[in-house]
Amino acid sequence: MLSPASLPVANPQPNDLESKRIYLLHRFQGQRVGQRLMPAALSQARASGAGRVLLGVYAENHDALAFYARCGFAQVGRRTFRVGRTDCQDVLLGMTL
Repeated sequence: MLSPASLPVANPQPNDLESKRIYLLHRFQGQRVGQRLMPAALSQARASGAGRVLLGVYAENHDALAFYARCGFAQVGRRTFRVGRTDCQDVLLGMTL
C-alpha cells in the first residue's frame, strides 16, 4: 500500500510516499515474491509523481532490512514504538526515485 508519508524523518518532502504493510506469510518468503512486487510499487510511486518512497522496518527484522538494502533503500532515521511495556525500534528507510 502506498500512501502519503507520515514517518518522522528529518527532511520530509511534500511528494514523499510511504510503503505500508508489506507482509508475506512465512511459507511464501524466499520465493522472490518481494522481488516481483517491489518494482511494481516503485513504478506506481513514480507514476503518481513521488520523489521518494519511505518505509519503516522493525530493527530486528534483519531479513527485511537486507531485502530493502538490495532494492536500493538506505536508512533515513529511526523511531521508537511501544509494545506493552517494551520500547522497540524501527529503522526508517528511503529511496529517491
